[in-house]
Amino acid sequence: MKWDVLAPFVIYMVLVLAVALYARMRITDAVEKGGKFMDEFYVAGRSLGPFVLAFTFLATFASAGTFIGYPGFAFKNGMTVVMTGINQIAMVYVTFAIIGKRMAIIGHRTGALTFTDVLRYRFDHPLVVAGSTLAILLFFIGFMIGQFAGAARILQTVAGIPYYVGVLLFAGVVAFTVVLGGFRAVAWTDTIQGLFMLLGLILVFPAFIIFGGGFEKITMKLLEIDPARVFGPGPKGWLPPSMLISFWILWVWISIGNPATSMRFLSAKSSKSVHQGLIIGTVVATIFYVPMFYMGAGARAVFPDVAPDLAIPTIYISTLPGIIAGLALAAPFAAVMSTVDSLLLVMSGAIVRDVYQQYMNPKASPELLARLAYGVTGALGILVLVLALQPPKLIATYIIYFGGGVTAAFVVPMITALYWKRATTAGAIASIFGGFLTFLAVDIWFKNPLDIMSYLWGVLASAVLMYAVSMMTAPPPRAVVQLYYGPPPKIPPPSAEYPTVGAPAE
Repeated sequence: MKWDVLAPFVIYMVLVLAVALYARMRITDAVEKGGKFMDEFYVAGRSLGPFVLAFTFLATFASAGTFIGYPGFAFKNGMTVVMTGINQIAMVYVTFAIIGKRMAIIGHRTGALTFTDVLRYRFDHPLVVAGSTLAILLFFIGFMIGQFAGAARILQTVAGIPYYVGVLLFAGVVAFTVVLGGFRAVAWTDTIQGLFMLLGLILVFPAFIIFGGGFEKITMKLLEIDPARVFGPGPKGWLPPSMLISFWILWVWISIGNPATSMRFLSAKSSKSVHQGLIIGTVVATIFYVPMFYMGAGARAVFPDVAPDLAIPTIYISTLPGIIAGLALAAPFAAVMSTVDSLLLVMSGAIVRDVYQQYMNPKASPELLARLAYGVTGALGILVLVLALQPPKLIATYIIYFGGGVTAAFVVPMITALYWKRATTAGAIASIFGGFLTFLAVDIWFKNPLDIMSYLWGVLASAVLMYAVSMMTAPPPRAVVQLYYGPPPKIPPPSAEYPTVGAPAE
């Protein structure tokens, strides 16, 4: 094993575990002082300020896709991939601006702890929860397989750790962090991981450009290999205008429909935290995405013989000294971990909070809910671990599939829940099921018809069904409209342990 490279990884993981232990102490202390376990475990007591909010959002979104899969996609298809992904910078601004403040307000008004809670309080029906939970588990498990594989491949490439050992080590650290400290640990470690990402990029990007002989030499080498790697529509015409537009829409809107990122706003301390987080997040996103995607495409000119998903780890190892490479490579490892711990928490919440507590045992004791939260989180981690033992060929395919699925299922229901008073429960049910089932059907049987990505057909079906069914059914109850769109209620929000739909303001 390459211990000079591995040492920073060990330090990083020890730091993460220490933060998780401290978060556990904070949870215990808050509960002893009268706080509610579910509130502390799933939304950190709604205590996040702008800096932590911005970094936990970005670190969750910046996954193995950002540091491994999407650069591997660029390695395979050239500079045209940069055109498809660069608008992820706009994604940060759009998500914070459109739903950030509204989610924070609704969280404080209703006591919502999960993404599904926000939909459930607005569209109170078991099928809304069932559809949301099904979509979350279906797409998140597939996505997490790619994340586990990405982490293991990093360890395999940089430190010589066998793939299966790497998967086991990664799964153990992640599960321990989430089970121990809940969302508070996730948010704090996300911030540490985000700082590692920034440090890694600051170290490796100039080193890669110098190693490759400069921007001009790298670009000219790509032109020699194949001009289509620099100019659209890319190799084998893979990126016609309709497909490019599909990517632009996907990466701008994905976080609104992604429960793991959008639920961050439920933990915001105030709307001011959201406003300031928008500025911090947009600036940091620019630093994240521009260099990473360019390096993925440029690696084909500098390291033409490596596997696509190993392009970025190879750049780190080849352009930086051992211990510096290990320090920088903690960045992509941090990106993977920060995403996986968030996904585990969302899936755990979907089962324990949204299904068990709300419909199976509303009067479950805090002690039972705590045991279930820990047990379900650990069991989900083990399930994904087993599935990840057979590594996927290209991680980017998992990332895009997940992104398309959650966008088709949730973007329309979430935006209408927050902004459209006329949206009805029947419309939401039709929109959620119609969105992700249309996406699956189109992707399985037609695969991007008319060169438009399959998820957009799902979003279209979701929007049409939401509007048509809502207009054909009775308007929502006045109490719900007042709770979501009226002045702040004069009554306290529902209990985070035993919530009910709130009454209108008097």
